[in-house]
Amino acid sequence: MRVLLVHSGNGVAGLSSTYTFVHEQGEALRARGVEIEYYAVVGKGIWGYLRNVRPLHRKIKAWQPDIVHAHYGLSGMLAALSTRLPVVITCHNGETLTRRGNIFSSLGLLFARHTICVAQHIYDKLFVHPKDYTILPCGIDLENLPIVPKAKAQAEMGLPKDRINILFGGAFANERKNAPLAREAIALLEGGQISGLVGERISGLGDERVKKSTLHIQPSTINLIELRGYNRHQVAMLLCGCDMLLLPTKSEGSPQVVKEAMACNCPVVATDVADIAHLLHGVKNSYATSFEPADIADKMERVIKSGERSDGLYRIQALRLSNPEVAETIHRIYCDILHEPLADSVAGTREEDIQVIAFYLPQYHPISENNQWFGEGFTEWTNVGKAKPLFKTHYQPIVPADLGYYDLRLPEVRAKQAELAKEAGVAAFCYYHYWFGNGKQLLEMPLREVTRLGEPDFPFCICWANHTWYNKMWNAERSVLDMMPLMEQEYPGPKDWDEHFYSLIDTFRDKRYYRIDGKLVWVFYHVEDIPDAEKMMMRWDELAEQEGLGGFYFISYVDDVKDLQNPVHRLCRRTILSCKEDITSIGPTARVRKLSRFTQMLFSQLFHIPLSVYRYSRVRHKLLDKRFADEDVIPVLYPNWDNTARRKMGAMVLHEATPDQFYKHCKEVFALMQGKKNRVVFLKSWNEWGEGNYMEPCLRYGHGYIHALKRALKEEREKV
Repeated sequence: MRVLLVHSGNGVAGLSSTYTFVHEQGEALRARGVEIEYYAVVGKGIWGYLRNVRPLHRKIKAWQPDIVHAHYGLSGMLAALSTRLPVVITCHNGETLTRRGNIFSSLGLLFARHTICVAQHIYDKLFVHPKDYTILPCGIDLENLPIVPKAKAQAEMGLPKDRINILFGGAFANERKNAPLAREAIALLEGGQISGLVGERISGLGDERVKKSTLHIQPSTINLIELRGYNRHQVAMLLCGCDMLLLPTKSEGSPQVVKEAMACNCPVVATDVADIAHLLHGVKNSYATSFEPADIADKMERVIKSGERSDGLYRIQALRLSNPEVAETIHRIYCDILHEPLADSVAGTREEDIQVIAFYLPQYHPISENNQWFGEGFTEWTNVGKAKPLFKTHYQPIVPADLGYYDLRLPEVRAKQAELAKEAGVAAFCYYHYWFGNGKQLLEMPLREVTRLGEPDFPFCICWANHTWYNKMWNAERSVLDMMPLMEQEYPGPKDWDEHFYSLIDTFRDKRYYRIDGKLVWVFYHVEDIPDAEKMMMRWDELAEQEGLGGFYFISYVDDVKDLQNPVHRLCRRTILSCKEDITSIGPTARVRKLSRFTQMLFSQLFHIPLSVYRYSRVRHKLLDKRFADEDVIPVLYPNWDNTARRKMGAMVLHEATPDQFYKHCKEVFALMQGKKNRVVFLKSWNEWGEGNYMEPCLRYGHGYIHALKRALKEEREKV
């Protein structure tokens, strides 16, 4: 696919530095495999643009693009006059500032195949309202907008530490940016002049408070910095080093500087125009104001008094406003016009690609509770290493290869796991999370460290494994008849919901947190056990909205097809369906089937006979279900299963579960997912070694399971 980007080039010959964001968008599309070429329009006014008709036509004829994408309405009009190829026009706000500009821009929109407006108000003001349109703000370059310590940024940019540094969001000479209003608000703020004015002048504007300022800012304390003449790195350093961004603008499209400030967690005070209020919704220490100087001064005072940074980066992530994410949407528009499938992205994944999420067990480091219950230094490896074969050809003990008997306290181990998962084509880890109520949790260290350190660079989400712990769970010496509760799962109620949510707030805000449809993925292992589950979900969505996180994508889990009949699962967006119980259990209901499985385990342990041994190749079909094709059902992949290390004679063994058999299983599951919108599949599991349920390299099969999944995913991609 070849796309010619047409934009204004009046700033300089060639690519105009004024429209850097056009180039960034183009390079993000190039990274997705789209061939990009630029044409800069040099010439002002209608006649200046019309003089470019023949040069642009020659450029199109020589380069032969599939689509011409013009930024701004006048460029769109020019493109429509220069070619019969499909034209996409992005409107940025300049089209609506004058009646003449609106008229000529609208002429181009009449011939456009698709119109993109960077904010809703632009579409509303256009004289022509296209049917095929998308509201899509321009993205920002998160990779070049690092969050660095304020003191470090101040030192690099030479900002005075004894003054309040405020970055003005544009050139002082730009009338639209409204520098006089900024200076008027600052004049009110300096010397305490805001005292007594706020309530008087803001009354009726939504803030009825009358207060006395306690800040006492003296004249010349505020250092107002003009955003003009800086390169991209310097802009990022200014946003990290200044106390706030001030933008009392009269008119905007979807201001890049506000989004960039949010990405650097710089507090923002800006007038409520364009989509600024929407961008800042739920962002800490940032405000959309009226045009009243006292209102602006009041919000500036609040920011200065708090002394805190914002959390705008999380809002940017929730709105999916990074350049790659915006480019993905634009790329999809191109593909729809050309009736082509969405091509590869830089990350090698597309929306229609199957996304494999692997359950991840954090039980590989000692904790005081396990030391007390099972002996000093107990981890999952304790049982794995002691396992013995139940019959002659039984592969036990299962011995890890590349990583050995690792300790999850080591960041090097977690980094290697992520590297192996990427090799396999896994999209994210789903960490088992143990919250027992009233603030009690166990095995939280690995995910907490992943969040704290910001590494490895690999997506993740959470599965709340909400069940009581019994002494049998990780103690192979215990019988199924000797199961005593060690840690009770409790559900204290609404107060605990909030405490649980905020215990994970930093994790939810992490840019690596895996999302579906822009929502945070959260899996309930036993949603049917939660009293008032629907109210809890509503409360968490409310809290997520307040925190600017964009809400949750709730998923439930069932280990038995029969459990799908429980209506509680309809409270969630989708349900993960494991068919493992179909192999071992019989009966008309889920309860009867669980009882049959328990009876089988009991007899095996009492009579020392392994009754639950099944050849993987013969029962593979039982791990499939026609409901895998349903949009609200998520399939499960099983590479293997052999929990001898935990259950001894009562174990369930999928004998001869080889990488080749797993490859065939993947192909069968993927075939049932054809045509689904969100092609997500869960892998059970990445590293449950005690269950003999793992993808990581072992001594017998090496990287075999990793290569099997990689091969199956590659072949599936080639079909699309």
